[in-house]
Order: sequence, then structure tokens, then C-alpha cells
Amino acid sequence: STRLPGKAMLPLAGEPLTWRLVERVTRSVLVNAVIVACPERDYGYFSANLPYGVRTWDGPENDLVGRHLHIATLADADIIVRIPGDNPCVDQAYIDAAVEEHLEGTQVFTTNTTAWVDGFGNVDGLGAEVFTLSRLKIIDRLTHGNPELREHPHLWFYNNFMIETAHEKPAKVRLDVNTQADYEFVKDIYDALYPTNPTFTAQDILTYLATKASV
Repeated sequence: STRLPGKAMLPLAGEPLTWRLVERVTRSVLVNAVIVACPERDYGYFSANLPYGVRTWDGPENDLVGRHLHIATLADADIIVRIPGDNPCVDQAYIDAAVEEHLEGTQVFTTNTTAWVDGFGNVDGLGAEVFTLSRLKIIDRLTHGNPELREHPHLWFYNNFMIETAHEKPAKVRLDVNTQADYEFVKDIYDALYPTNPTFTAQDILTYLATKASV
């Protein structure tokens, strides 16, 4: 991250942001394996500090299409459930909803990273992107030589109108971490909720924010 260097290691409730993110992803019922897909230079840190699977990519750090393809192939994945690394408030229920929608539908790409929450509107940072390994191989071929498309695996789907999502309006609440202000916002949520409710949901977050705003 150029806007917030080292954000994957920033602490949330006493552990790195990535630890907290993966902790939440492991609660998914429909995800069979959780893998931290990181550049090779970060392997030592993640393998020592995360009690989860870690796979590495020794290619360019910003080539996320290449990284995902390499690691998904190593893992013999059929369907890829991608969670952006800056979404430490991801919600298990929304991950499972994205997987279920993809399995039951005909779309080639399903996303609810920005999802509708009743009573609050669109919230960014809750769900997942779901697509097949075979589709990722096609994207790998079609995006060759295009750094922007290589860095953002979902962008090819957006550009080619292959997005299956029920709510296209901008998010009213953002729970992803891109800047110092984003981090302070999410850190406050963790400080308030995690000590007494480590499995807090999206609804818990939004109730807390609404209560805080009304004080």
C-alpha cells in the first residue's frame, strides 16, 4: 500500500490486521480452505505469526492476477473466494451468501464486497468475490501486459459487464482500510466490540456506529 505502508501488520485488538481478517474468514461455512496469498518476501512474517495457511508468489508484488492464479493452482482450487486484504471487518454470513449465490446462479463472477444491510444501506468491506479457476486462467491470458488489470483482478469483470450484484449504489459506510483515517475508524470499532464480542457481525458494527453518532 502506498497510502498506508505496512497496513497488513497494523494492530487490531492486539493482533495484526491480517490475523483478524483471516480469523473472521475461517468462520465461513462454505469455504473449504483459507490461504493467505502473499508476496514471497512476506512469507517469514506470516508463517511465523498466523495460525493459518500461507502460500507465496515470487513474481511482481502488484501482479495480483498472477499471484492468485499461482496460489490457486498450487492449492488445487476449483472455486476462488477472494477476500481483499484490507477488509478486516468481513462478515462470515456475507461470504457464505456470495458463495451460495455463485453456486446457484449462472454468472461468471459474483461479488458482495459492498453489500446491502437492511436499515443502513450499502456497506463496503463485508463480503467476497467468487469466480472459478478456469475463469481466472482466461483473465490471466486477456490481461497480459496491462498493469492496472493485473493489479485489480475484479476490474476485468467490471469492464466487461460480468458483475452479479444486487446493489450498485455507492457505499454509505466503508469498512476497508486504505488510509490512516480508515485504520483509526476500524480500530475504534475493534476496540469497542472485540473485547466482549470477538465474533461481532456487520449488524453489530452498524448498531455501534449508529449509537455512537447519536451520543
